[in-house]
Amino acid sequence: MSERRTALVVTSAGVSSRFSRSLGREAVKCLYSERGPADTILHWQVAAANEIGLEPIVVVGGYRFDELREFCLRHLAWARGLELVENTEFATTGTLYSLHLGLAAVLGQDVDAVVFAEGDLLFDLDSFRAVARGHKSVVTACPEPITAERSVALYFTPAGQVRYAYDPAHGQLVIPEPFRSIHNSGQVWKFHDLDLLRALSRSVGRERFDETNLGFIQEYFRTVAPDDVELIMFKHWFNCNTITDYRDALAHLRGR
Repeated sequence: MSERRTALVVTSAGVSSRFSRSLGREAVKCLYSERGPADTILHWQVAAANEIGLEPIVVVGGYRFDELREFCLRHLAWARGLELVENTEFATTGTLYSLHLGLAAVLGQDVDAVVFAEGDLLFDLDSFRAVARGHKSVVTACPEPITAERSVALYFTPAGQVRYAYDPAHGQLVIPEPFRSIHNSGQVWKFHDLDLLRALSRSVGRERFDETNLGFIQEYFRTVAPDDVELIMFKHWFNCNTITDYRDALAHLRGR
């Protein structure tokens, strides 16, 4: 029997305007560093994936894609199974399109599950390992407070179904139904039912490419039975929206 393989898809195609504003100049957030390549978000994520055996690792880029390609050639040549996918329409599409491109790159390969992570996250290795090695589909949460400004809210209905609430304008969160529990989403997921994932991916038409990825993710978890879904809480998790977030995250993770 062949060894089970879990793929990783990371999406880092956007302009990252909030990060650039906080820095005072334009930057590719996943490649930004003040101490060297190993302190970039992308290096941290790829190194974590290699450490726990995820393969292939598909990174979807867009904004200043040539810089991403050059970085990977120079600083990530050691990474097993690393593949780059270019989203040439990043400026006019939503995050769903980047996810769609990443899934297209892995679902034709010999994989048994897919982990998906947003490209601006730093987190502890032990929690990430738990996400990757579970035998169910996984939703994640983090210990940060839930705020409209920073959070994607993950909640469970009384029947145990997964739902998300998010405001792209970062002004308010609206929960339109009763819920059993609510969490700050860790924005990392594991899709264990590949037949379902393939079917949903095939159903995504161009008319949906301006959407966020949350609608697609919610469709997947709405279909999976609640007993086949595991919630994993990150012990340490940072969403690097600003340069302050990034510096705080590295200070914490490197200092441990």
